[in-house]
Amino acid sequence: MYVRYFLFSWGLDTFTTLSGLHTNPQKSQLIISKAASGLRDSLLATLGFQEGHLPVRYLGLPLISARLSVADCQPLLQKIDSRITGWEGVQLSFAGRVQLIKSVLISFEVYWAVAFILPEGIIDEMIKRLRTFLWKGTSSSGYPKVAWEAVYRLIEEGGLGIKDILALNRALMSKHLWAVIKQNRTSIWVDWIIQIRLRDCSIWTVKDNKGAWGWRKMLSLRHSLESQIHFCVGNGDSISLWHDLWHPLGPLIS
Repeated sequence: MYVRYFLFSWGLDTFTTLSGLHTNPQKSQLIISKAASGLRDSLLATLGFQEGHLPVRYLGLPLISARLSVADCQPLLQKIDSRITGWEGVQLSFAGRVQLIKSVLISFEVYWAVAFILPEGIIDEMIKRLRTFLWKGTSSSGYPKVAWEAVYRLIEEGGLGIKDILALNRALMSKHLWAVIKQNRTSIWVDWIIQIRLRDCSIWTVKDNKGAWGWRKMLSLRHSLESQIHFCVGNGDSISLWHDLWHPLGPLIS
């Protein structure tokens, strides 16, 4: 117990030394998972922190230990609703609404989509709000002129160039898989994934039935990357002979 407390205290002291930032016990909370009650009580008493519990919000996003729910994502929908409501007193043309969707409303989703695979219910609610704002604006009149899928097309192809938010979410999450494939060891998260989740496997052969919900959902996207990645045989330093997709038949281990 003493060793754990020492390491925790040393980490805070090191952070203070390197950053010049000091913790404020009155504004700080300590969230402890699966720790003995004696260790928890000792840390809280010594550090002077209050005990916190998940979920909490950090930089506008929920920190959770379970599956992301529709309720967890309500702040995202509320932010979109608030911004649309704020435009009620502004006379916006159709082209103006298109631009606001592209530059403002979609950016709210991007901020969340980088960190989470959003529930389908939230994606549907977002599309409903974007569709209503596009065709009706802030009034109660107006109706869809074309199917919503048509607005996703490029302008050169007859669409409006609005991003498909479901595909965008998957693409942004796939970037995390790409970082693991490249073995970007400058990322603490990638290093943790390689050491803890993959171990002797690769991103292509690790089982998708273990780990947190977010990790399993992320692994479900790897098949869409297979056709987009081409391996060139080199010296073998950055690939696994048995587990990577360098061979046309797939991982040799299988």
